[in-house]
Amino acid sequence: MISQKVQDAINKQINNELSASYTYLAMSAYCEHENFTGCAKWLRLQSQEEYGHAMRLFDFLLARDGKIALRAISEPNIKFKSLSHVFETALEQEQSTTAEIDQIYELAHNEKAFAALVEMQWFITEQVEEEKTAREIVAKRKPDAAWKAELPKTPDHRDHRTYANLPDSLAPGLYLVVASVREDFREEDNKVVGVGVIVG
Repeated sequence: MISQKVQDAINKQINNELSASYTYLAMSAYCEHENFTGCAKWLRLQSQEEYGHAMRLFDFLLARDGKIALRAISEPNIKFKSLSHVFETALEQEQSTTAEIDQIYELAHNEKAFAALVEMQWFITEQVEEEKTAREIVAKRKPDAAWKAELPKTPDHRDHRTYANLPDSLAPGLYLVVASVREDFREEDNKVVGVGVIVG
């Protein structure tokens, strides 16, 4: 029989995993709406994976003759500033999940709940990969520099040339400077141009 403390912790984590699944689903919906269809598909798969994690804990607790105590799932955030914000939120969520799993592992050790200890080891290994993936996505989406430039109005609708200075923080090297009318750089209802620049 598994101790009540460990049961309570696992039941709480079942809720956390279901909440994470719900949040990933909200992220997927945002991306689908903004026409980031590839990201939407990946985030939906992440939602299904988090649900699978919840069910793994659900089945484990039943196998150890524990009692399931399901809780209400809080409403996820559905407003995101950009695609980068989505994945930054995903990374924060995975880091939070890692901390939660670590706490259960420590509790299981203190309670001498060795079966739970082995089960939590699987989740610890899983979280290493989950965090790594989210961290790499966030890193790839972060530019070396980002800035805004107020362009003059062109009432005559003709081509005009405007010069903008690069940030002083850029180290020497070759850069691709990408400009977008919209801050989120999405393809729909936008104009995006890129040019190679060498900083000496």
